[in-house]
Amino acid sequence: MVLDKENTKKINNFQLEDYTVSLYQKGYSYSEKGNLYSTIEKANKRINLQPISRELRNIKYIHTLFEKEVPKNQEAFAKFHTYYQIIEILISVVFEDKFKKFVAQLTSNKGSLFDKRDDLGNMVLEKQRVKWLFSNYVEISGEDVAILNDCCKKLLQLNGKKTCSTMAENLYSVRCLLVHNMYILNNESHELLKDLDNAFIDVLMDMLLTFNTKREGMEE
Repeated sequence: MVLDKENTKKINNFQLEDYTVSLYQKGYSYSEKGNLYSTIEKANKRINLQPISRELRNIKYIHTLFEKEVPKNQEAFAKFHTYYQIIEILISVVFEDKFKKFVAQLTSNKGSLFDKRDDLGNMVLEKQRVKWLFSNYVEISGEDVAILNDCCKKLLQLNGKKTCSTMAENLYSVRCLLVHNMYILNNESHELLKDLDNAFIDVLMDMLLTFNTKREGMEE
């Protein structure tokens, strides 16, 4: 890559690392052989890059993951674990956002604490924060959601696990399956997990580029 510093000076607060995710989405990486694991948009003579969500730019570990870990040729379980680190980062931001809004509401109406005790309880539940993340904070291609959801359901069904109505819940169930019951996975499950990983990274990149705590029409 060659940077034209005269042009990049025209971009307010330009930092190359803000474009690491978008570069990977287009097929490029700082290490290994580029993005070999997800759908690459074919470019003609020009590619249009998008910076990571403004709210995530101070989390330098996201850049580190895409610079050093995401491009690695890893075994399927290790790759899923690497990818799920991004979900962990995002749901921590969701918790912070939810808690700030909770405190603000409580401050304006101190008598509502008893009524809101369930809201506080939900905030500490990882599964609930994963559901909030996907439904309220990001914008993802419907096709990418469907592909990842299908992969999750196939893996869960193959291993006798219950499937749910949303991709977020099924992804969380896959996470629990791999953390608590990885020893039951057979060769077919490992092959399915490879397909799931490839679908997962496509969804993650969309999430990192569109994450926004101020998204309108939020429903809980």
